[in-house]
Amino acid sequence: MAEPIELENRQTAQYCRELDEYNKWLEQDMSACFTMLICMHAYLIHEYEKYQMAKELWEVLMVAYGSTSATRLRALFLRFNQYVLDPKHSMIQHLDVMKGMIRELQNAGYELSDEQQLLVVLRHAFDAHAGQRKPYKGKRWNKSIGAGPDTGATKHVTRDRT
Repeated sequence: MAEPIELENRQTAQYCRELDEYNKWLEQDMSACFTMLICMHAYLIHEYEKYQMAKELWEVLMVAYGSTSATRLRALFLRFNQYVLDPKHSMIQHLDVMKGMIRELQNAGYELSDEQQLLVVLRHAFDAHAGQRKPYKGKRWNKSIGAGPDTGATKHVTRDRT
């Protein structure tokens, strides 16, 4: 791995700040490089440990393994189209999941138009709302019973109207 740069006879304040920033960046870069190597299988580590910078390692890995296959793209698109609202999730959580799926599709190289995104989200929102509707249980007037017997309680109203 690269060693931190330390030059003698340049002790200005700006130089010290830049050196500190560079050393922090170098530590983070080495940490990222080690993290990528740790995530690999043992037989792959030896192939890729020769790359000193995380960017170099990332570029080589993207060339080797980064292409999205047609099968993966179809699977992402199918999962996006068939996703339904989980009853345990709120609508906000559901929309966050949908947004994540759209981002995955875009990262895989499949661009959804705004209309496609809107139609899918609205369809899922409507389906979710339809499942939450409850039947009306209010009192309904039954025609078979009729109006009932006249008790005379409304005779004064009819008298006033004539």
